[in-house]
Amino acid sequence: MSTRLAEVLMQYNAVTREQLDEAMEASVCGRPDRGIQEGDFLGKVLVQLGHLKPKDIIRAIRAAQYKPSYVTLAGWTIDPVLASALPPELAQKHSVLPLLHLQRHLPMVLSKTPLSADARAELRDALKVDVDELPASDEPVDQLIAKLYGTLVQRAQRPEGLGEAFVKENLIPRERLEAAEQAARREGVTLAEYLVREQNVDGAKAFRVLAHSLKVPFLAPHELAMLNPDMGMIRKATPEYIRSTRSMPIIMDGTTLTVLTLDPGQDVSALNLIAPRIRTLKKVVTSYNAFAALFKEAFDIRLTEWAKGESAPPPQPFVNPKFRDAVIAAKYMTEAEYDRLRGANNGDDLALLDHLHREELVTKDCLGKLWGDSLGVAYLNLDRTLIQESTVRMLPEDFAREHKIVLVYEFGGTITAAMRKPDQVLAQRAEALVGRKVEAVVSLPAEIQAAIDLFYQSDSEIKELADKLAILDVSGDRSVSLEKLKTAAGSEAVINFAEGLLLLAVKEGASDIHVEPGEEGVRIRFRIDGHLQERFSLNKNVLPPLLSRLKILAAADIIERRLPQDGRISLTLGDHMIDFRFSTTPTVHGEKAVLRVLGQTQRQPIPDLKELMFSKSNMEKLLGLLARPNGIFFVTGPTGSGKSLTLYSCLKYLNNPDTNIMTIEDPVEYRLQGINQIQINTDIGLDCQRALRSFLRQDPDIILVGEIRDKETAKLAAEAALTGHLVLATLHTNSATQAFTRLIEIGVDPYVVSPAIIGAMAQRLVRRICPNCKQEHVLTSEEADALFTHTGGKRVSFYQGKGCERCRHTGFKGRLAIHEILEVNDEIRTLISRGGSMVEVHKAGVEAGFTSMHQDGMKKVLRGLTTLAEVNEMAIR
Repeated sequence: MSTRLAEVLMQYNAVTREQLDEAMEASVCGRPDRGIQEGDFLGKVLVQLGHLKPKDIIRAIRAAQYKPSYVTLAGWTIDPVLASALPPELAQKHSVLPLLHLQRHLPMVLSKTPLSADARAELRDALKVDVDELPASDEPVDQLIAKLYGTLVQRAQRPEGLGEAFVKENLIPRERLEAAEQAARREGVTLAEYLVREQNVDGAKAFRVLAHSLKVPFLAPHELAMLNPDMGMIRKATPEYIRSTRSMPIIMDGTTLTVLTLDPGQDVSALNLIAPRIRTLKKVVTSYNAFAALFKEAFDIRLTEWAKGESAPPPQPFVNPKFRDAVIAAKYMTEAEYDRLRGANNGDDLALLDHLHREELVTKDCLGKLWGDSLGVAYLNLDRTLIQESTVRMLPEDFAREHKIVLVYEFGGTITAAMRKPDQVLAQRAEALVGRKVEAVVSLPAEIQAAIDLFYQSDSEIKELADKLAILDVSGDRSVSLEKLKTAAGSEAVINFAEGLLLLAVKEGASDIHVEPGEEGVRIRFRIDGHLQERFSLNKNVLPPLLSRLKILAAADIIERRLPQDGRISLTLGDHMIDFRFSTTPTVHGEKAVLRVLGQTQRQPIPDLKELMFSKSNMEKLLGLLARPNGIFFVTGPTGSGKSLTLYSCLKYLNNPDTNIMTIEDPVEYRLQGINQIQINTDIGLDCQRALRSFLRQDPDIILVGEIRDKETAKLAAEAALTGHLVLATLHTNSATQAFTRLIEIGVDPYVVSPAIIGAMAQRLVRRICPNCKQEHVLTSEEADALFTHTGGKRVSFYQGKGCERCRHTGFKGRLAIHEILEVNDEIRTLISRGGSMVEVHKAGVEAGFTSMHQDGMKKVLRGLTTLAEVNEMAIR
């Protein structure tokens, strides 16, 4: 900021060139005799040297036509948004007063004493960014802090269960409550305000219920008129501030300021600063119509683009005739079909695009390419793009949701932004917000919505929701009523927290969520890359409402806490459905819940075989086995070792127009075009055996069996292999050589196993070294001799991750597989048929060139992909 500040100060003749040069030199070198440290903010240095007063700096910045929303006191600029972001306890502890936060610059604070390194670190953790510091001069900072934050009492909270109050008052049907609450949150308005607009309810009644729930006085329009609001007092707050907080000062009576509000849960303590004698803020609520009329009278502009009883003006239909021509030319539908669907979507090609995507009438890649080509802009598939979270969050969430735009990544100083349609004005507004050049691409609406839902979730937001959750009056007593649990589970805070927790787990790539009660609190852990990481430590009051909400979603009994329960939760994310397997079990401290993320893999494209990091020798073996016309090939390993992904990559490799591929799965984890996939449904009698028998009458070339668990399924798979089909299947064994003995243990005769099986592969997942903090470690001669037959002629390097923000300081990011593949030759077939031991089979395999997964892992350690510790932990030697 210092360079820009210097330009502004010179432009407005605030300092001379000599004074500026002296200050810039002192800022670089430091002047301990004047209290100036190296690298100090230029404004602070100018004040310390006596060349400027702090308020002169503020005036110079304002003269440069930056216009944040703020209120003022005695020349100081106080940004209420910044003030609300800094906890009052922290401001009081370090005697700092938040001033303002200009776009693309660090926030400025007024400091009573120079900030120590520890103080700066605390402020940075609170604000998520460093601060520029101004010295206090002779201003009473502590008094200003106390005035800004009022009495430092706990801030008002939105009433929990407010939606229930609206239901009881017949303002909204219960079945529409949750959707209305979510829509209100998205638009940043109160539920009452949303109902006035969308439900066409009596505005006075809605806001009267709101006021009653928070125990705040309600003023009918005629009662408000009798108070005779002071227009001059209203204009002391900016229109932007009133719009953002839905609150305005209306009357000053002695030391009490009356604040008219539509959202009594909002923090409006910054209004303390509009007059020096304010001691108390008194909130009153009125109807939306009366509030908007008063705002219009004061500023001669509308509060919003809609008034009481009217909906927001519908957007103009977006017509794209080139898209229509492209869809028809590609023979996806006829002219009549397209025009009929367009009419059903209000003549809007953008809405029709979303409809085609949701109904899967055209494949996503084809649809995206047609849409992008018709607009002359590249299409970006967000599911296949590495999205930079830090870049996404450069754009305010409200702006992203309102305009359906997501920043994807930054390269060479230019940010790529995904939009539903090209919009130069929107790109320019985004550029102004982030201070970077923005280049537009198009993505499908559902993809953009999913990216926004995912990447605006953060630990701090979840923790904030948990803090709100902790104040709910739902005890751990087993006698708590069903009605009370339902009320708590349906509150806005609980809904937001539960949904946010699930979305955060999906964003972080977690495979499991653990909700674990303890003696003092609740611990929430995510299993990421196979290892549990503690994410939140929460108040114990959070547990009952959270579990009640999850049980409702999973269709479990919310009152039962003594017995284990299971269920399934589905979460819609864009065009995907993410499924969670929900399980609870009672512990001495309360119910523990675990959610397994089942649908995570559907969000990612199926990789090609070459992307699975097979070694050259293992890839040759695998391709040779897949080229066989018949036989069983097993992929083995424990749960969560990536077996299904490997098999789907094999199917992707084998899939072509002249091949009939059929799969039996429970559940269907991926959907592959051109492949016949069957979901097991035991409720109607469709089990694995029945499906496999029917397959043999469907003329298949390749069959995939999701998992072989029993004798009958194993025998049917073997029979299919012996009758000319290539069968791919998974099996739970620890090594490739155990696959043969496992089949015999299940009950399949050795003489059937021997001719049917052609090979087996075992795999494990090891954590991949984070590429952002990867470090080289050259082994000493002693270390190399302990691991290798080492001649000393070439140095050996291992690698490890130092730990960074991107990998959450673990040193690892993502996982990769290590493999071992055993091909069945005549000698091994003979051993199997006469019931040879696993040791004999392994020995025969080694003689034929078999290499263990530990050896494969060591190759990947030497390539810098993983660490020796990971391979030693996961691989079988």
